[in-house]
Amino acid sequence: MGNPKPLFLIEDFISEGVKFLGKGRDHLKFESCYGFKILAFGLGEHYDILKKRESFDIICELAEDSWQNQRSIMIRVVDIVL
Repeated sequence: MGNPKPLFLIEDFISEGVKFLGKGRDHLKFESCYGFKILAFGLGEHYDILKKRESFDIICELAEDSWQNQRSIMIRVVDIVL
């Protein structure tokens, strides 16, 4: 059993856009100026509120993104503070 992953709080996160990710309405992808892919798995229920908000706080962790044989660092949102 290893150590838990560290969590980070980003206060007043400003999203330049939010859209659904995947086939359903379960996951979100945020557009931002941070230069990282920012994904929120299982948090699609917040879409309507987030679309109207100028900023909000997110709790996140750094994760490795492996997609189509490309590896990069992404920000995985684990909770949204409204």
